[in-house]
Amino acid sequence: MAPPISPAADLRAALDRLAEAVEAAGFRLPGVAKPARSQLRQVTSTLLRDYLIARLGDMDGPLLVAVFGPTGSGKSTIVNALAGRQVSPAGVIRPTTRAPVVWCRRGLADRYRDRAFEGATVVEDEHPLLRSLTIVDTPDLDSYAEENRLRAERILAVADAGVFVTTPQRYADAVPWEVMRRLSDRGMPITFVMNRLSRRSSGSLADYAAVLRREGVADLARGEAVAIHEQRRGDGVLPRSVMKGLGEVIEDLSVRRVELILESIDGAISAARRASGGVAAEVDRQHEEALALTAAVDGAYQAQLEDLRAHLARGDLIRAEVINRWQRLIGVSDLAAVVSRGVGRIRDIFRPRQVAAGFESEVNQEMVAMVANRAQRAVNTVVTAWEIDPGGRELLSPELRRTGADTPALAATEIESWLAGLVHLVREEGKGRFQLARAASLGVNAAASVLLVSVFAATGGLTGAEVGVVAGTAAAQQTILEHVFGRAAASRLAQRARDDLESRLARVLDEDAGRFRRIVEANSDPVATGAAIESAADLVAERAREWADARSA
Repeated sequence: MAPPISPAADLRAALDRLAEAVEAAGFRLPGVAKPARSQLRQVTSTLLRDYLIARLGDMDGPLLVAVFGPTGSGKSTIVNALAGRQVSPAGVIRPTTRAPVVWCRRGLADRYRDRAFEGATVVEDEHPLLRSLTIVDTPDLDSYAEENRLRAERILAVADAGVFVTTPQRYADAVPWEVMRRLSDRGMPITFVMNRLSRRSSGSLADYAAVLRREGVADLARGEAVAIHEQRRGDGVLPRSVMKGLGEVIEDLSVRRVELILESIDGAISAARRASGGVAAEVDRQHEEALALTAAVDGAYQAQLEDLRAHLARGDLIRAEVINRWQRLIGVSDLAAVVSRGVGRIRDIFRPRQVAAGFESEVNQEMVAMVANRAQRAVNTVVTAWEIDPGGRELLSPELRRTGADTPALAATEIESWLAGLVHLVREEGKGRFQLARAASLGVNAAASVLLVSVFAATGGLTGAEVGVVAGTAAAQQTILEHVFGRAAASRLAQRARDDLESRLARVLDEDAGRFRRIVEANSDPVATGAAIESAADLVAERAREWADARSA
């Protein structure tokens, strides 16, 4: 009984959704696992699209039987023997079959014009065997020509059943087993043929069965492998008597067409779900690899930022001579006398704007050079970590091995903005009536300059003569700020200025680190990709159960 249409259509739609989810996994992140991941995705997509979706849309089509095996095993000879005439040329030059030969019922040639049968020769016939099936002679699985191997695998991907042909000399070859295990996983019914069996090689048949068991595909063998004894060929076609055993197997496949197609679909659905789960798992593993790469980036740049914070807290973020030069410009004695002589004297000191402007420019240059140096240190750390990782090493480019080209300019912009923002901080803190009057008497720009020095002129971490120079300057700045804003407000103002500077330095380093993060992200798949595959696979399982229930109703 033909399966119901609606559940089959629902199943096809679910399979299409799963195929899209699987194909969304790009697996671009370099590394030793990348080729295997890409192959898994391609094999899974092919199984879903080229076999399952296509076959569910063509349930009335003939059973497609692929004759496959290693070069020189006699595949073409066997197809010709089944036909009773030469439909597939057999020769002695290897590879003997370079393109598929499709032997089908008359009027079906157009079915075999798609990508899977690219370059195929289609031979139409009225042979009784072709009432319910089509036989394809495939290119050699072990051909030295890659395109021939790919053509054979494309045919096997869309086949419902297979006939694997080998010889006593070739049955233990390693090449076909990867393909055989893939077909075994999807439950394809396969008939195993030992061709050219002679008296001297009669023991090969039992050994072949042992090999099939060892390789995990013995459950596909229907009893013993079919033996075809070595014969003299007349006109390139084996005698009918020699083909009796295989002919009966092929006839049985034809009679059981519907049953075998349904079995093949059920097996392929199970295999597709397992393979899809493998793709989802590889997405998760790739995500972990990407996280490890970005963790190296985050750690390197965070270490530099923490070091900057430590230097800022100690008061040695910029060189002591810069503070020393400030002290010479405005005079420690004038600042030290601020308490006894009042704010008016300070206003006179700061009136020449070029004094503060010159210091700000020097601070800017000092800070830009310092941030660029820290960024390069972080870059060096990341490069060292990535070079020992296969994926990271391949992602590294000459541009990533040095500080970003825009980093110094960004640092200059952020520091200039910070310097300009000090005036805003002073205005914000001076909104109270009492503070506003005192700030106005000192001058906002002067107060901002005092704040600037107070941020950098802490005494922690300095020793010897440096303490004498910088400590006096730092104490004077704090005294002025406390006189204008009060002790608590002065401390809060200095802390806000430090916090703003730290956040801006963090922004510069983060943007430089972003170059590494962006290249990892561009070559990775979102972790949601794996979840989408699993969700789509669950839907396929549900629709497959509904289809099975409808078939048995």
